[in-house]
Amino acid sequence: QLYNLVGFGIESYEAVPAAIGVIYATNGNPLEAIQVIVNIGGDADTIAALAGSIGGAIMGIEAFPIEYIEKIEKVNSLNIRELAYQLVLVGSG
Repeated sequence: QLYNLVGFGIESYEAVPAAIGVIYATNGNPLEAIQVIVNIGGDADTIAALAGSIGGAIMGIEAFPIEYIEKIEKVNSLNIRELAYQLVLVGSG
């Protein structure tokens, strides 16, 4: 229904409400939301990234399996917790 009502395109007026709608439908679970979005189609990579980010913000990093976090950090040379901390400092200053 969300696909037909809102659309799943790259345009922000479709992508953002689609991501929020799926996050709502999956009770904030980012992994479940990503799976749903990928199976729906449309601009799945953009919408899944938005939903994963929103769901992660709601549920915290613990919503993601540690092996996912480790792989992302290794491949991208990141320390996600430190990056999040730095973003909070920028946002609060």
